Amino acid sequence: MIYSDEEIGSATTFFDYTFENSLPKTCKITKDNDSYTATNEYNNGRVYNVHGDFGDGSYINIYYQYANGDGYFTSLLRESLTAGNEYFPEQFAEETDFVQVTVENGLIRKTVNSGYYANWNEREPKKWLRFNGTYTAEYDSDGIAKTMSAVFRNGKDGIQYQIEIKKENGVITEAVVKQPDGSGYLTETIFMQFALLLS
Repeated sequence: MIYSDEEIGSATTFFDYTFENSLPKTCKITKDNDSYTATNEYNNGRVYNVHGDFGDGSYINIYYQYANGDGYFTSLLRESLTAGNEYFPEQFAEETDFVQVTVENGLIRKTVNSGYYANWNEREPKKWLRFNGTYTAEYDSDGIAKTMSAVFRNGKDGIQYQIEIKKENGVITEAVVKQPDGSGYLTETIFMQFALLLS
């Protein structure tokens, strides 16, 4: 995957898969512009554990659970450590997400996410807090995310992201991500173009 930006330059991301019984078993992800590496472990073709290493002692671990027995996770646990230095202490973070999943004809149609999180360091006590919002994603008839919205305890409710896709012969060729500005008008923030490369 090649990312290019006029201001910050370009980067290439590499995905190195292993397979078992025609299903992914592991995937190691590296980039050519930094030392971050991630290793995904799969169970029956579903991402199960993720470990990210930033090269300076910082890390992130994510564990997925599939309570419905299908291809969509219903909860996850995330833990991370940001390495300290002589000026700042180590930073710890934990998060647990609960996801209600609606499936129609075998495809995902809606998810609702809520949960708890804690951020702390050696100078601060660990304290669990509820998410400020409840986050909903709706998907199109192909199971592709199209609208993400939120209801907040504190803040303005409404659409957070909207994704518009373009297809040719049933294959996605473009995706545009839009976000609301201060007035609520949806403005394009990300444009992605997809190409099929045959070797």
